[in-house]
Amino acid sequence: KSGSGFQIKKLLIGTQFTIVIALIACAIIMFRQINLLETKNLGFDKEAVITAVFDFGDETKYNTLKNELLSKSYVSSVSVASRIPSGSLSNEGGVLPEGQTESRAIPYVHVTFDYFKTLGIVPKQGRLFSEEFKTDVAESIILNEAAVKYLEIQGNPIGQSLRCNWPKSTRKIVGVIDDIHFESLYNKIKPAVFVINYPDVYHMIVKVIPSDKIGSMKAITDISQSFYPNEVIEFSFLDTILEQRYQKDYKTFQLMGFFAALAILLACMGLLGVSTFIITSKTKEIGIRKVNGAKVFEIIQMLNIGFVKWIAVAFIIATPLAYYAMSRWLESFAYQTTLSWWVFAISGLLTLIIVLSTVSWVTYRAARRNPVESLRYE
Repeated sequence: KSGSGFQIKKLLIGTQFTIVIALIACAIIMFRQINLLETKNLGFDKEAVITAVFDFGDETKYNTLKNELLSKSYVSSVSVASRIPSGSLSNEGGVLPEGQTESRAIPYVHVTFDYFKTLGIVPKQGRLFSEEFKTDVAESIILNEAAVKYLEIQGNPIGQSLRCNWPKSTRKIVGVIDDIHFESLYNKIKPAVFVINYPDVYHMIVKVIPSDKIGSMKAITDISQSFYPNEVIEFSFLDTILEQRYQKDYKTFQLMGFFAALAILLACMGLLGVSTFIITSKTKEIGIRKVNGAKVFEIIQMLNIGFVKWIAVAFIIATPLAYYAMSRWLESFAYQTTLSWWVFAISGLLTLIIVLSTVSWVTYRAARRNPVESLRYE
């Protein structure tokens, strides 16, 4: 009966080892994915950029506010747009490249002159919109690289014409920018075109000095509110908005870390009980081995071998389970960390270290006892 109970204990401990290895692997992979989300180069400057949504009214009034803000030492650039990085590229319009016969639907982003400057975006080919070229308002367009491929524009795109329907116009490509991550990393980069079109803008974007971001945001809010007293103006930091897109994943990672720590704690408690039971049942054997000249290290090694086998079996079971679970979780991201073999190796190794440390400590205490006392044990 006691043997049957002991086998059940061994099975439970083995199951706990499997869970521990799987949870550690999942936690490491989640940490790597979260780190990728936080550190990946998105193609634009998200630091010290604040943004708010409100009705700017006519362009003259907006320009007055813009000039007032630019007169402040803590403001380096101001712009407005229909979309900012962190939103979705869902508003599409038609574009017909020269030499083609069918118009194609593509996301439009309506901007003003300093949009790219405010976000720290530089051209890969050509130039950006500039107030030095007043015709940019009605005659120029900028594409990202994905749009050049999507529209199948052949040769050098700079100078080629596109017929646009939002607003209706024929425009020349003056610049091409890199594929910035406009949407979250759940999505692949979409093709997009950028045109100057004030009537469709409602996001204000302001680049401030990094040394006093909070104070600058409050001052900008107060100034903007004085120009638009009937609007509710609430500025937010762009980097904060970007982080909020992944709150669900942050919480999942925290939960996984908690359960991994809990599983390790419970496994250690169970392991202490099982290892104590095993060593107690081998008290006489330990005493005999010591009388025959066995060293403490040899006794520890003897008792650890069985636990190493448990870990090996648990590792074989846990690895494919964790791999499958993380593969499914990562499917929601267009940009993923790799499921490297060393992640699973570290998980198994950490579990092995925890187990051997626990068992070795219990065994060491037993092996240090006087062998005469051990031989008297019944």
